[in-house]
Amino acid sequence: QRGSEAPSSEISEVIDTASKVNRSSTMPGFIKDESLDLYIGNEALRRLPTKRKVSRMVRSKAAKLKRRQTNSEAMYRKAASVPDSLCDYAHEIHAISRVTPKEEKELGTKTQEAIRLKQMYDDLQGKYGREPTDEEWCAAAGKINMEALREAIQDGMEAKNLLVASNLRMVQ
Repeated sequence: QRGSEAPSSEISEVIDTASKVNRSSTMPGFIKDESLDLYIGNEALRRLPTKRKVSRMVRSKAAKLKRRQTNSEAMYRKAASVPDSLCDYAHEIHAISRVTPKEEKELGTKTQEAIRLKQMYDDLQGKYGREPTDEEWCAAAGKINMEALREAIQDGMEAKNLLVASNLRMVQ
């Protein structure tokens, strides 16, 4: 039992320490330290952003494109896990101008026309049990000749690629 009793000098030290405790704190054993509070306050003030000199931002279309490109490249270059090929692709995407809603409708129409022409070819192939002749395909598609047919398909594929690139740029 004697080992379980604390000497009176240790008890008085605990009582002295407890009397120094800030009773407004809910943390047990918390002792207010003015120098620590001052240090923390100074560090917080030091980390506040300083006032920057506001410069006039160039608002031309070319300047906006350049800013977007630079910002996106910087974002990817800073990331350690992004391969260089993706950075190059992001650079390539940002070289393409954005598509307006009107252009998007036109490109969508061209894409749908190309898909319709290819589907028509597949339908004719199923109908005849063989590959359709150029004349049969042109007649079914309402095109004058194969040149017009190929041009419509090529325009549709280019439109589709532009829409895809534009959408990738949007989500990138």
